[in-house]
Amino acid sequence: MWDWNRNKGFTLNPLCLELWKRIHFQKDIICTESDTEMDDDMEWTSTVWDYARGLHLSVAGQSALLILVLVIWSLWKYKRASLEIYNTDGILTFHHYKTSASPETIDLDPKRYPRTEPLKDFHLASSETPAFRPFKPKYHLTMGLESLDPSDLLIFDRTYTERIALRRSLLQKYPDEIVGVTNPENARIQLAVRELYGYLFEIYLPSRYPTIFKTCYDQHGSTSVENLITHKIMSTGKEKPKSLHTMLQIIAENIDEDFFILLPHHQSNPDETYYHLEAYSACFPSGFKPRDKMGKSLAGIHGPVPGYKEKLQKSMDRFFSRLEAGKCVKRVNWSVTVDEELFSNFDKSSPAMEGKLDRLDVQDLDLDKTFLRCERQTLHRLPTSGAIVFAFHTYLDRIEDIKKEGSGEDLALAIDGLEEGSVPDMFKYKNGEKWAGAIREFLRQ
Repeated sequence: MWDWNRNKGFTLNPLCLELWKRIHFQKDIICTESDTEMDDDMEWTSTVWDYARGLHLSVAGQSALLILVLVIWSLWKYKRASLEIYNTDGILTFHHYKTSASPETIDLDPKRYPRTEPLKDFHLASSETPAFRPFKPKYHLTMGLESLDPSDLLIFDRTYTERIALRRSLLQKYPDEIVGVTNPENARIQLAVRELYGYLFEIYLPSRYPTIFKTCYDQHGSTSVENLITHKIMSTGKEKPKSLHTMLQIIAENIDEDFFILLPHHQSNPDETYYHLEAYSACFPSGFKPRDKMGKSLAGIHGPVPGYKEKLQKSMDRFFSRLEAGKCVKRVNWSVTVDEELFSNFDKSSPAMEGKLDRLDVQDLDLDKTFLRCERQTLHRLPTSGAIVFAFHTYLDRIEDIKKEGSGEDLALAIDGLEEGSVPDMFKYKNGEKWAGAIREFLRQ
């Protein structure tokens, strides 16, 4: 790391020196990202340099030149800052943090966040629930990401009131399971949670859904946001809650979405930067307990997933490191559940997930508890903290309705395809041995 100190100037610690020794300049570009911390006169920037084309310099000469340029640039742009440097497959990433403020005083500037197109005439009662049918004849384990308009980050529909009531009920019963923070005293985690809370309630929601969330001002200049459906008031601005758990609970009981906040951890090896789960707000996870994933890296979180290490781990780590603020992506996954509804009891794992469910015959199916379960998942980076936010909205469609709409054979083929794709073990992982035969028979009757 480079550290700027008013008395000592710009210094290079041994870890960073070792990093420069290990760098292999095999790429044509070096990416520098200044990741701001708390000061609204700073902004996320991304600069790509063609660092050596046309210059006949040795690797050592190139390194020295780049270090000099970075020192001058950092001194010019940041009066008091620290600079973190790490390498991902030959791409150097530099994170600048300005440390002149505290997480409690974070003041969000809307200009630093993606512009949101307002839905001025949006009404929940007339808003249809999206229907996702992401299944394919053969299952291949891929990231499957698509670009997403930041305005479409969150989707509200006619089920909002009912599902928010369920969320509030669950929050009363399982407060320690629905929200979690690894270390509430950690400044980076504080900043990330406060930024997510502020972005959602101060910027995104009042702008995107003005018929649901209304910004209010009092005579003293303090601001708050009112949920016009539930009439709950959320403190915002400098009056936002101090407790991270309180903010995450407010998110859980006002937004029908599950949120996971991940922050980068830089290893001694400069080629290794991994994102770890540091905080979450989640009511409807399926097949796992978020608390069990706390503090784990992406590889640790996805450890049980067949083929993840071989096919996705490097790509996922690389993508997380390079995702720019202002860019949003999405994907949709699917599964079949035969013994649970939207909420999976935190007190016990689903019998299917534990592998204890006996093989079902078609007559054993409880159609009231048999669903196609889809998650619309999104990823975006918060520009101030640099945290990655993974969020998902869970949709349930009765298998009976899938058949009635004419998609039964497509789903039956997709169930067959779990064994025929790039990761045949996915069939067993999804407990297809237990339910697949009964579901296929029902869909094809």
